[in-house]
Amino acid sequence: MRGKLEKFFGYMERSFRPEAELCVQRGTISNLDDLNHYFAAWLEKMYHQRVHSTLKKRPVVVMESHGPLRLVDPVVLEDAFQWTYSAKVDKTACIRVQGNTYEVEPILVSQTISLRYDPYNLAHIQVWWDGKQYADAVPLKLRRHTDKRVTQADAKTEEPTVKPGISFLETISTRREQERKERLGRTSFVRTTKEGERT
Repeated sequence: MRGKLEKFFGYMERSFRPEAELCVQRGTISNLDDLNHYFAAWLEKMYHQRVHSTLKKRPVVVMESHGPLRLVDPVVLEDAFQWTYSAKVDKTACIRVQGNTYEVEPILVSQTISLRYDPYNLAHIQVWWDGKQYADAVPLKLRRHTDKRVTQADAKTEEPTVKPGISFLETISTRREQERKERLGRTSFVRTTKEGERT
């Protein structure tokens, strides 16, 4: 299963990402909704229509044969992407994380605990020790709001150069919208008189 996922992400990296970066540079993608819109168009019109090398079928055919998609609970998804960090609790039941000071439960004094958190929000940190979750760490001094590794990674990201030509994502997105309109058909408005007769 892992190999299949890596193959998908590799293909997405080669096919979707360069086009998405081009759209970002042109201003066509300026927020998450735009990105999701173009990703859905790429997935539906490009990825799902190619015959899969292992399945020997188009992914859309395989998906339709398994019924509706089951969505992951957002809380489970959020937990899956949390970062972890180990810290030793001092005598005052405090820990330090990236220049911030937090208070934890006194029972954890002198223990090395595991912390789980969203790297973009250091105000909320889960506390775990010996396989059990304790009350969240309480911020006492909050100097940093995001993990410094995130800030450094963002700073190192180079802006891609704008390439001339037509954006493939814009083309398939337009085609997708046209096909959706054709499937829905045209809306017909009929005028009626007071007696209910059509005109």
